[in-house]
Amino acid sequence: VLTGALAIALVFFTWWQQLRHRRRMEETNDELRRSEEEARRAFASLRESEEKFRLLFENTMDAIMFLDPQTQKYVDCNEAAVKASKGGTREWFLSQAVSKLSAEFQPDGTRSEEKLLRVIANVLEKGPQRLEWTARRFTGEEFMVDALVMPIRIANRTLLVVVCRDITEKKRAEIEAD
Repeated sequence: VLTGALAIALVFFTWWQQLRHRRRMEETNDELRRSEEEARRAFASLRESEEKFRLLFENTMDAIMFLDPQTQKYVDCNEAAVKASKGGTREWFLSQAVSKLSAEFQPDGTRSEEKLLRVIANVLEKGPQRLEWTARRFTGEEFMVDALVMPIRIANRTLLVVVCRDITEKKRAEIEAD
């Protein structure tokens, strides 16, 4: 009788342990399903955010470039930057040093190479800077831009985002009004 009771108790205990284990497994599976759904939502949100950025980047009328402060070359640009060059291709634009896309001298009389180094240092040290810059098109024609330069960190690398708007006509109107 004692052996039978012990056997029944052992069977009951084993069943109870399996039931507890099954419940823990179901809870873990539920948690995994919730985590997977959260990851799907986060990925979809990231994809949507990336799409919004890409649409803004590609469709704005302002020229947007990503400048590597080390090489002083643009590593990416939007179509508006290419159009502002009036004749160059995206590949040509990205192959040029900023100094080649600039007038020899800036409006304050400073050589473009010197001014560029100061602007880069100021942006890296103090943050976003706004300035007027005399740029050069593919054809060699010079034109004025209002430029906003700001640092960003991407994949452990600092780049400068340069947003430019052609203000040549505005400057001509100001000169004519004086």
